[in-house]
Amino acid sequence: GLDKLVAKGKLPAEERDALAARITVAPSLDALAGAGLVVEAIVEKLEVKRQVFAALDEIVAPDAILASNTSSLSITAIAAGLKHP
Repeated sequence: GLDKLVAKGKLPAEERDALAARITVAPSLDALAGAGLVVEAIVEKLEVKRQVFAALDEIVAPDAILASNTSSLSITAIAAGLKHP
């Protein structure tokens, strides 16, 4: 997405590089341990989202905000059964 912004002249290439350098790829959700904010953006399947949120519920800070990028699923259904819905 950053490359498209540069191509359209909406973002200088230097800023793209600086932004890209701030992105870290992690092999597991464990990298989010203690996080205060997580925005989920995965496939639109309720069970998959529920599994991810259940895993996150175990490792993020108790007062963390868990947000979803869902466009069609009920956030109440996604958060059902979590310790901190």
